[in-house]
Amino acid sequence: MITYLIADASPLTLLLVKATVVTALALTAVMLLRRATAATRHALLALLFVFLLLLPAAALLAPPLRIEVPAAATQAVRAEADRVATATPSVVSRTQEAAPSNVAPTPRFDRSSVLLTIYLTGLLIVLLPMVAAVIRLQRIRRSGDLWIARYPQLAEIAAHAGVRRPIDLILSEQSTSPVTCGVLRPAILLPADAQDWEPGDLQRALIHEVEHIRRGDWGVQLLSRLVCAFYWFHPLAWVAARRLSLEAERSCDDAVLRVAPIADRYAEQLVVLARRMSVPGENAALAMARRSLLGSRIHSILDGRQPRDPLNVMRAAAGAAATLVLLLVVAPLQAVNGPASTMPAEVQGGAAPQSTLLEMAIIEAAAAGDLDVIDRLLSIGVSPDTSVAGDGSPLIVAARNGRRDAVEHLLAKGASVNHAVPGDGNPLIMAAARGHVDIVRLLLDRGADVERIVPGDENALITASSRGHADVVRLLIARGADVTTRVVARTATGEEEIRTALRLARRAGHDEVERLLLSAGATD
Repeated sequence: MITYLIADASPLTLLLVKATVVTALALTAVMLLRRATAATRHALLALLFVFLLLLPAAALLAPPLRIEVPAAATQAVRAEADRVATATPSVVSRTQEAAPSNVAPTPRFDRSSVLLTIYLTGLLIVLLPMVAAVIRLQRIRRSGDLWIARYPQLAEIAAHAGVRRPIDLILSEQSTSPVTCGVLRPAILLPADAQDWEPGDLQRALIHEVEHIRRGDWGVQLLSRLVCAFYWFHPLAWVAARRLSLEAERSCDDAVLRVAPIADRYAEQLVVLARRMSVPGENAALAMARRSLLGSRIHSILDGRQPRDPLNVMRAAAGAAATLVLLLVVAPLQAVNGPASTMPAEVQGGAAPQSTLLEMAIIEAAAAGDLDVIDRLLSIGVSPDTSVAGDGSPLIVAARNGRRDAVEHLLAKGASVNHAVPGDGNPLIMAAARGHVDIVRLLLDRGADVERIVPGDENALITASSRGHADVVRLLIARGADVTTRVVARTATGEEEIRTALRLARRAGHDEVERLLLSAGATD
């Protein structure tokens, strides 16, 4: 069932599925590595955010890597879905049944535009505060005073940590806790009263902040915030970002304890700083004593069994290589429905087992009724009868979604009115299944075969009868549909059964449809 759903999914849905699976696996790995070093866990999460950032581009640019799903398996799931739909008619079906056929269809809103607007709004809500925080932090940096007297001490700590870049040490009245910022020209911001701190407290604070600089945590932090902005609606992205921040702080705590292993005093210092903390731009900076992470950090500091080694270079390189391989394998991965050997040649030839981004684009444009996009895609060579397994053809999708204008446009552009796709029926069957009387009438006027049977989807009359669309059934009968047609179909359990319009209508309790069929001479 899951494989079937993935095979039917849109590119955006597949992207989110991949991001969710990889993020969940990474968070699970972090939990399993609770006895590893904080630096190891942080590196794993940092690579996760690199993966999430590159995933959309890799999925778009990399050659597709397709896994075929046997069509028979997807047809069985679809048959079961039809059986359930037949047995339990939806409220929508009953509403459509009662609606007069001469009433103009209600205008539909453009769902794609609404979703895009919501997404961009969320993106701005997340991005703007982050940008404002960075700007404010840079203003604090420029307005502060360089603490030249402590540069020799800072240089000694930086040399011991292996940091060769120059570091600015700044005192500011607007800072209440040590904060690190900057990439190319990093800076450590200290409260103005740091001049009165105990030497040991100042030493530990500088070691902690220099370790942030050595590890490049400022850049990683901004990267994680950027990724969270793009995936703002995804809760796992925010969970991973919070854990990333925690592991960054723990890694720097470990660096302090490697040099000055006085855990009790260091924990007390963090608590004191946290009580007085109100750091501007906290989301964009790396503050030494962020309150939201303090409890976990104190526990780790006081845990004498916790390993505190820095990240091994070989492990970091191996992790980066593994992330690259995972990106190249997962990003282009697609699940597509393969052809079924039992399908008639007419139907088999109509379905393309592989889909390109352009084919998916015209399918989505047809679903949305976007005629301009349809025209642009047709003008660059996309066929109006292109088929995507699990979606159908543009005409099938437009008919299924009730997009009359798109149906007319595609027919005018040469789309075949009887084009069938395995598991997705044909335009007439899909319009009948959804109760779109006006589109059914249009397709019949344009030459649609009222008796055409597509394996797995029966024909238009049987499908409309099973869904209870009395107006569609009445129209099809008037256009010559044979009410006695019998189709052999396979159930979800693999058994064969005889399906007729009357049998399915009666099974689902559609009394009006049953009376229409009986009056037209239907037999069970």
